Amino acid sequence: MRVSRDQAAQNRARIIEIAGQQFREKGFDGIGVADVMKSAGLTHGGFYGHFNSKDDLIAEACAAAIALSVRRWTSLSEASPDDALGAITQSYLA
Repeated sequence: MRVSRDQAAQNRARIIEIAGQQFREKGFDGIGVADVMKSAGLTHGGFYGHFNSKDDLIAEACAAAIALSVRRWTSLSEASPDDALGAITQSYLA
């Protein structure tokens, strides 16, 4: 069954999100493509419609995690401009 471009984009984002979570929990070698896809509710065969390889997925999941951290740090530093580093550190240690 063919999915819309919007649904394909949502599926790709879901795969990246779940892969990021699983990579942080189990490491890059501790989780396989089939496991990521199963957790995303998708088939293993559909993986290669989104990514060329597991390494591509790793790169995208890492980039997404870094972008999320930057957004959080920016928000924290804007909320505490006099002690941005302290706010980021406190958030990280909490």
